Amino acid sequence: MKAHPLAPTINITDAPVFDESYGDDTSYPVIKELGDSSLHRVTPDLPPFDIALLVERLGPKIVRSKSTLNENGVPEYKFVLFRTRGGCFVQWGEKLTHVFASNRMHALRVARRISQITRSLSPLADIPGFHMLKLDGMEIGSQFIPLDDAHAAGVEEFGLYYGEEHPEWHEEFHRRFSEAKGSISLFSGPPGCGKSSYIRTLINMTAATHRWYFIPPHDISILSDAAFVGFWSSERKKHAGRKLVLLLEDAEVALMARETDNRNHVSTLLNLSDGILNSWLQISIICTINTTADLDSALLRPGRLLAHKVFPRLCPEQALRLARHKRIETLRVGQRDYSLAEILNPPVMISEQQQRLVGFAA
Repeated sequence: MKAHPLAPTINITDAPVFDESYGDDTSYPVIKELGDSSLHRVTPDLPPFDIALLVERLGPKIVRSKSTLNENGVPEYKFVLFRTRGGCFVQWGEKLTHVFASNRMHALRVARRISQITRSLSPLADIPGFHMLKLDGMEIGSQFIPLDDAHAAGVEEFGLYYGEEHPEWHEEFHRRFSEAKGSISLFSGPPGCGKSSYIRTLINMTAATHRWYFIPPHDISILSDAAFVGFWSSERKKHAGRKLVLLLEDAEVALMARETDNRNHVSTLLNLSDGILNSWLQISIICTINTTADLDSALLRPGRLLAHKVFPRLCPEQALRLARHKRIETLRVGQRDYSLAEILNPPVMISEQQQRLVGFAA
């Protein structure tokens, strides 16, 4: 990192360099006050909140800010730097919020306080959702994604959506899932058969007791990233009263028999789910896959899985009952079986010209 031309060189520990705000001197007050000592940075995981309300609440503590006026003449903030007591700075940006201090414990205390304040300012504080994990430079960050229940089946509909045995299975699974300190569960079945819709229901049901995290399939490498254990350990401390759940959708690459290209992912997942790390981090993991072929044998050994649920395609009688329940009149008859997606969504529109082009011409 290049030092500010008017400031001494600083040694940053536990953090990479300042964000986009450093280049145009907006962070100069931090460097001027803390630049003679090691600088610690803490990045709290905050819910979406109205930055204007935080500015109103902490107005006297602002030392720098960037904003533009919208069409209504209201400031839209891009960057705000607050100075708190004890020589600690809170740097809010559109991507992340950071706390800087020369004393690491002081930075952690201020980060916890900022988390409490922003939760009180968040309109989404009580809305079920998940935190999508992503790599941000050398660190792992998260973005909160709120969910509604528009696409989730109610408990009273479980038998219609997932088969007659599902209500009883769910009751036992929900009990064990709520009690588990760390576990791995596997949801398998063809695409469109309800794995994701059932998970949406679980998120809604456990919003008050569980904190959900999601790794997109293309970012599965986060599992074996060196920063992951540190990130999860921090989350465990910050949310000690809640159970943490990691969701991996389309997780074949992390579950298939170990080969050269996925060995790190599989080994990490097995250790997180039932190894030394699990006893410390207490991660509950839910994986969805489309097929169980070639699953790593270590995953299936007794005592490792909390549950393995297969979501099948529905027979015509089941499909018709669900369609009638949902007052759907567009169910295509004559199929051998149906996915939930085929039942609950309107058929794809195909033009007459496309229909004439299907097949071989004489």
